[in-house]
Amino acid sequence: MLTIAIALAGYAVYFTVNWKLLQQKGQTIGKKVMGIRIANLDGSKPNLKSLLLKRYLPLASLPYIPYAGMALMYADTFWIFGKRRRCLHDIIAGTQVVRA
Repeated sequence: MLTIAIALAGYAVYFTVNWKLLQQKGQTIGKKVMGIRIANLDGSKPNLKSLLLKRYLPLASLPYIPYAGMALMYADTFWIFGKRRRCLHDIIAGTQVVRA
C-alpha cells in the first residue's frame, strides 16, 4: 500500500509541474528544454485526456505487472529504435514526438 501511495504522490507532482505545458503545447518541461513535443499522427496537439489515458496510464501501470512488467517497460523503450522511431506507448496512443 505504501508503494502505491508513493507512486501516486510522484505522479501528482509530475502532472502538477507539467500540466499546463501538456495542456497548451503537448510538452513536458523536459520536452520543452529539448525542443520537442507530443503530437497526433496528423501533427495536431493531442487533448490532455487522450494523453493521460492512452499514453501515460499504460506506461505507468507496467511496473506493477508481476514478472512481465519490467520486460514490457524495456520493450517500450527499445521500440524507439524501430523504423518509425516511436515507442510502444506512442503507438498505443496514436502519437509521435516531433520538433516543436
